[in-house]
Amino acid sequence: MGNNFNDANNHNYVVITYYGAISMLDTMYGNVEIELDVLESKLKDVNTREVEDKLEQIKKQVLNKVPSKESIVDLNEQIGSLNERLILLSKELMEVHMELEMELSDLEDNTMAFINDKVTKSEEEVKKQFGEMYDRVDSLYKDLEEVSILLDKAKETFFGKAVFKDK
Repeated sequence: MGNNFNDANNHNYVVITYYGAISMLDTMYGNVEIELDVLESKLKDVNTREVEDKLEQIKKQVLNKVPSKESIVDLNEQIGSLNERLILLSKELMEVHMELEMELSDLEDNTMAFINDKVTKSEEEVKKQFGEMYDRVDSLYKDLEEVSILLDKAKETFFGKAVFKDK
């Protein structure tokens, strides 16, 4: 009976470990997703404000006067620098995103390896305990057989015939 209790505890430990790891991964994925959303919204806010300010300046220049060749060149340079800035920020965001994806992938791989290792060790322990249990049962059968032989011999004695009367 003690072995059944240990077997149940080992099984429960494996199940709890598995679902705990799944829950941990879900929480971590959720936290990373939230952080990415916050980062993205901050970058959008910063970039949007800067771009809107620059566009407002450009709009005023265009609407307030007929642009000269110099102002058109200046305007092109400003638009070019804004595009470059947007491209750089976009690349930075993509790099951060890729790094986080790689880290999450590594974490998932490590967690799955940990769970698989625990399950394998638990299976080995259960198999070992079953083997020990079958060995004990086999030993009990042998002992029972020896007792049966002794009882049969005892039945053949004078005292045994008096005690073990056949019906």
